[in-house]
Amino acid sequence: AYVPPQLFYNGKVDYFDLQRLGGLLSHLKKTLKDELASKTNIIIDPAEILTTSMDDLDEDEESGAAQRPFGAAAMGGALARPSWLSSPTLGRANRFLSTAAVSLMTPRRPLAPPEKVKVRTLAVEQRTEEDIEGSHGNDGLLLGRPLEEPDQPIAEKSLLEIVDGIVMMYNLSVHQQLGKMVVVSDDVHEYAMALKDTEEKIARCPARRADILDELQKSQKVFAEKLNHLSRRLAWINATVYSKEKMLDVYWLLRVCIRTVEHADHTGSLFAFAPEFYLNVAMNAYSALKNYFSPANSMDDLPGYEDTLTQLAAILAKHFADPRIVGTDIKDSLMQALASYVCYPQSLRAVERIPEEQRVAMMRNLLAPYEQRPWAQTNWILVRLWRGCGFGYRYTRLPHLLKTKPEDTNLPSLQKPCPSLLLQRHMAELLSMDKDMAASFLNSVLNQLNWAFSEFIGMIQEQLPFVGGVPLKDDDLLVS
Repeated sequence: AYVPPQLFYNGKVDYFDLQRLGGLLSHLKKTLKDELASKTNIIIDPAEILTTSMDDLDEDEESGAAQRPFGAAAMGGALARPSWLSSPTLGRANRFLSTAAVSLMTPRRPLAPPEKVKVRTLAVEQRTEEDIEGSHGNDGLLLGRPLEEPDQPIAEKSLLEIVDGIVMMYNLSVHQQLGKMVVVSDDVHEYAMALKDTEEKIARCPARRADILDELQKSQKVFAEKLNHLSRRLAWINATVYSKEKMLDVYWLLRVCIRTVEHADHTGSLFAFAPEFYLNVAMNAYSALKNYFSPANSMDDLPGYEDTLTQLAAILAKHFADPRIVGTDIKDSLMQALASYVCYPQSLRAVERIPEEQRVAMMRNLLAPYEQRPWAQTNWILVRLWRGCGFGYRYTRLPHLLKTKPEDTNLPSLQKPCPSLLLQRHMAELLSMDKDMAASFLNSVLNQLNWAFSEFIGMIQEQLPFVGGVPLKDDDLLVS
């Protein structure tokens, strides 16, 4: 299953004011209207281009409420969009429920010519069954199929919007709920450690200190009761929320998002119309599978897991520096996800399994000058590719991070070195073949080292401004 890319730009599904990969929808309609006309035979309604924000759309709906069919008004406000439904989730749920009734009352619109179709984004309650399923040559939800998409029938077109809604719902609420449940496991571990520590203290308590022994036994009873309560709750959560069935559901959703992003990517510049939440759900679903579910349900047992891991690696490697993606938040998320990906052996091997052309392109983007993008994450990725292989720290844990909490052991920064000789070779070949790239890369690195050393000198001078009553100079610090 996947959501065809034409749903993102043909106006049949209202995504409200949710951010697109290429920026605001109004901006995309202005800049990519020629590509839409040439590739998909879709002409954007000029009136649609004039609408620049969701507030304008709301004002249009309120001003046009009196002109809606009498049947819709007679339904008693359930069909019209109430003012309190400002949340995209609630508003969309309300529109889902009202679609069937309104589609029976709204008059059918005449079909547009088959060559070019002028479209305008429709609210759900304004659509007819014809808008969804299509008829007489009209593709319905699949209007504007790009040439890259296969011309094959998709049964039950209305299910496409349900799948799209499921992805949006996971992004808005489900992932946060999954994350909150993990806290119970951490609490169980903390109370178990506290109970064990208390029992050890009771064993060491002198017999003459009955008062201390009594307090320790009271603490032991409190910890045991709390641990028993939390253990029962954790067992219930593992059986219901973090079950094998739910794990397969999240895994299915991950593959839906991966296939959707892959199909949208094939459309070229129209990829910018894809909503950001598809990439977010792909990254969050993988994170949930890796960090949230019980160890009893291993990810390795999921069907086709290694292939899925490789597909996700290809998406991260390609799109973390994709010029079609302009949102700062989503670009940072992609960079952080790639940085986390190269910290674990299994996911790093998945990066090594993507096609060589994509691996080389990823390394080229990592070596590009650091202007106008966060260089800290880029440095982190490059260091991880080498760490433990001839230079850098080889410690399992860095000396200043030895005292870590047990729940922090899965953090990317605390993973054992797992260098990649394959990606190192790609970097060496790129720098040796492209002299300009090598010069710009080394210049960026040296500039960062210079900045870091200057900051270090400043910190030392703030901490030790005088030695023997004489101010320190930079040269003195260099000598020392």
